[in-house]
Amino acid sequence: MKKQPTNTKKPKQPLKENLLMKYAWLWLSLAVLLVYTPTVNLGFTELDDTIFIKEMGAYNKDASNLFTSFRRGVFSDSKGTYYRPLLLNSFIINAAFSKQQIGGYHIVNILLHLGAVLLLFVLLQKLGIKKMAAFCLSMLFAVHVVLTQAVTWIPGRNDTLLALFVFSFFIAGINYGRSPERKWLIFQFVALLAALFTKETAVFALPVAWLLCIFLPQKSWKDTKAMSMYGVWIAGALIYFLARSQANLEQSGLAIKELLGSALGRFPVILAYLGKVFLPFNLSVFPMLQDMTLLYGFLTLAGLGVLVYFSRKNNWRMMLVGASTFVLFLIPALLVPDAVNNQDFEHRLYVPMLGMLLLLSETVLLKNNWSERHLAMGTGALVLVLALMNWYRQPLFNDPISFWKAAVESSPNSAYANMMLAARLDNTDMQRAKTLMQKAYDLDPNQKYINYYQGSLLVTEGKLLESEPYFLAEIKNSDYYKCYSPLAEIAFKKQDPNAAIQYLEKYLAVDGADVEMNNNLLMLYLQSNQLEKARDQAAKMRLRGLTIPADFQGKF
Repeated sequence: MKKQPTNTKKPKQPLKENLLMKYAWLWLSLAVLLVYTPTVNLGFTELDDTIFIKEMGAYNKDASNLFTSFRRGVFSDSKGTYYRPLLLNSFIINAAFSKQQIGGYHIVNILLHLGAVLLLFVLLQKLGIKKMAAFCLSMLFAVHVVLTQAVTWIPGRNDTLLALFVFSFFIAGINYGRSPERKWLIFQFVALLAALFTKETAVFALPVAWLLCIFLPQKSWKDTKAMSMYGVWIAGALIYFLARSQANLEQSGLAIKELLGSALGRFPVILAYLGKVFLPFNLSVFPMLQDMTLLYGFLTLAGLGVLVYFSRKNNWRMMLVGASTFVLFLIPALLVPDAVNNQDFEHRLYVPMLGMLLLLSETVLLKNNWSERHLAMGTGALVLVLALMNWYRQPLFNDPISFWKAAVESSPNSAYANMMLAARLDNTDMQRAKTLMQKAYDLDPNQKYINYYQGSLLVTEGKLLESEPYFLAEIKNSDYYKCYSPLAEIAFKKQDPNAAIQYLEKYLAVDGADVEMNNNLLMLYLQSNQLEKARDQAAKMRLRGLTIPADFQGKF
């Protein structure tokens, strides 16, 4: 009998995961830390960061304000238009160990970005993107220069914090679709509520969640699981809107017609943002549409068309979801009228970037015959370029002069940018400060604070009386309390003590700790024989921990 041939081939062993993929989370973490650790040494830009850290220092010290944040606006306890309680609470928590040292706030910003990057890596895989491709896309997100502002500028944490909750919300929704356990419904509810209390943009996470959890995996939109999720989403949204309605907020007064008109007029912003993602050469620390170019957006559209055309087996659902995600999360930027805010900050791209990454996953860049090694090498080269651009950009956020100089260079038609730079040059380059301030005034004489700064420049030049019309105009436009100090001095010079007293009282109603203004008011009360008010003022000063001047102590 013939011997049967024996099978000498060994059974195939499962491929071992290479070191890159085995420790993917570690390489992503190292990339974030290497790129952003230098930002710990950056200072204040004096664009909102001083408000949250310094001006709100007393608010941040009081832990009970963790609850108060849900009853007020982000910039004001009575006239706020933005409702972002978890952003305020992030500064309260940060202040507990950082006080007013900005380095601690930068560290938290880096950690928030790191958390968002790792969650993005998980989310992309949950959406069916292969681990290597998900790693490459997450690495690009980790170091991309268009997101520098979101991490480097302290208030940019609003978007990194939002991403943490939105990405968690999506992951929980996908998990529930695969395994309908109650814990994933609870997780969705908590994550959605946290996202909504972080930033209004989270409202658009709901249609995106439907696209990711129902449309993309081609699940029934009306089965029991879907209905359970809808119930959770509606409950979260209702609680948010109820809480928001009870907060001390100012109504915008904008009609639907105005908002739609604004959206149509600002739609080119989408194209400009698209260009910044793929061709990040027109970046600005203080961007406005008027000074942006749409060229890179058109080039990007053409480039994406080519990449999609040469890719294999396109998942058109994924491409549609990616494009929709990008646009949906940018809708809030379109709805803000120029009269309210005409800046198109790049940190707003942080969450919408998810859409572009999904779209990119369906192009020839990731759907090709390359080995994982070659894909890693190509991604590494691009990551290095983006990291170098990121490092080069970070010093623009180092101090007010660097920041506002960059703002004027990239947005020369911004009245606010010209004004803010002028206000910071008045002690070092008065001539340029005057030129910039006049330019700002010519661009927009109703720009908030412009009349205050115009008046301040005149005071610096010794033209106190000539400054009065500007301070009065600023009071009319914005009721900026700092105008009351020079107006009190002007009234005193005009021998009108009653007017001077009224101005000082209004100033101290906002900034009661100002030593000089307290002393001046006490003096005026005494000089005008308003002894009862003088005694009350002295009592207030003692309560505030202020010392009564020696010349006045014997009078009480």
